[in-house]
Amino acid sequence: MQINFTKVVLLSFGRKGTEGSAKFSASLTKHVIERMGWGEAPDWQKESTPAGRLAATQIDLEPKHPELAKFATSIEVTGVDGFQIIRKEAKGKSAKKTKAVKTELHFTAHFKDVNACKHLEQYMLSANSDSAMVVVYEKEPEQTEIPESDEAEATDELVEQVEEIRKKRSKAVN
Repeated sequence: MQINFTKVVLLSFGRKGTEGSAKFSASLTKHVIERMGWGEAPDWQKESTPAGRLAATQIDLEPKHPELAKFATSIEVTGVDGFQIIRKEAKGKSAKKTKAVKTELHFTAHFKDVNACKHLEQYMLSANSDSAMVVVYEKEPEQTEIPESDEAEATDELVEQVEEIRKKRSKAVN
């Protein structure tokens, strides 16, 4: 499965030991909201932290401008999480007149790829504006609930077994 992010900007990245992470900002689109299973955030809310984690295996960063296509890169990742929705007032001449608001999605990609920092550094210095990102991920398995009746029966059986063991021990001591 995959999810597409638009207007992506690499904010920062780093490594500690064998693991690293990269923080991104992207435009919050209907496609992302649907794929992540989130509802619409209220207009009055400036910041929110929606639940979600992608069991991602790869991210592909592709510059929007064709002349920068040679800087496209792919990185093996172990997950994408830390989602945060932020509403900001847009800047510029037209924003002053209309009080425009833009909604950004910030998130973190985690990696163990030994070359990831090298690729991210090159990307950040050469093509880090208004890019597209494809996150390839595996759907998380859904856990089925155990019916309460089976759980209650198992608990009752355990209680009976413990009581029997206690009786045997008390007889053995006497």
